Amino acid sequence: MKKLRKLETSYRIMKVLRMLHARPLGLDELCYELDIDEVGVNRETITKYFSTLREVGCVIEKRGGKFWLKHMPLFVNFTQRELETMAIFQKFTQKLQQKRIDDKIQSAFSKILRMTDMKLHEQYHKILNAVKFDDVYIENKEKLELLSNFFDENSSKLKIKYRGEHFKISPKSFKFGENSVQLFAFNEASKKYENFLLSDIEAIMSLIQSTSAQNFASSTVFKITGRLANGYFPYEGEVVMQTGKDNKNVTSKMQDKAELHARLLKYGELCTLISPRDEVEEFISEIDDMIANYSSVVSASSSS
Repeated sequence: MKKLRKLETSYRIMKVLRMLHARPLGLDELCYELDIDEVGVNRETITKYFSTLREVGCVIEKRGGKFWLKHMPLFVNFTQRELETMAIFQKFTQKLQQKRIDDKIQSAFSKILRMTDMKLHEQYHKILNAVKFDDVYIENKEKLELLSNFFDENSSKLKIKYRGEHFKISPKSFKFGENSVQLFAFNEASKKYENFLLSDIEAIMSLIQSTSAQNFASSTVFKITGRLANGYFPYEGEVVMQTGKDNKNVTSKMQDKAELHARLLKYGELCTLISPRDEVEEFISEIDDMIANYSSVVSASSSS
């Protein structure tokens, strides 16, 4: 019977490990998932399982009420060339920030890196930060980000000003050349697919609201600097892009803006909210209200 109980405990611990490797979870979520599997445990037991996993080399961290499996005790080794290839691919997807692939790509890399040792993990991020792209991608970054959100929408149509003329198009994909990027789109006037040189697109107008556009608009971009940037580990749904030696831009798809704003306030002067503009204005208003409330409390205390 004692041996059977040990086997049951081992199964539960491995089950917890597998669930954390899939995605970050809170204690109640872990208890619920185990209960579905007819393995009933309480929160205290889960924390004991965490201790066991840490003893064998797992690195488990708590963030925002959820537990993250940062590293596994079984390591996968990569060659320098493999690390460089991974870094180029990840940086490329970060530059484009195409929502339809971002989440899957970043999640995949996160799982892969959890299975490398700390030395290799640090080596990979040094390579990632050193990866540079041609100016052609950087110069067209905003156009790439905006247009890519319409690729999955069959009915998405928009107007562009191209080389002084206006066109109504349905964008489909990008074509990347050595020194140029082209937009492959259906031209409503000619009734055929054509290529538009991205650098010659002067304006993008009359965007029809679509699910993709609304999701893109809900993304928050903030800049982090100094020691915060150097040691920053992205939260779930975040994409980090190096913009300088000690600067990083973070794109967050977090839906609870109040919770996100509270976290950004904790970063103090090391963090600056960049976009969208209406959210920046709202954030400034929140800070002004807090300062006003604080001032009124101080004034009341002084007068009394």
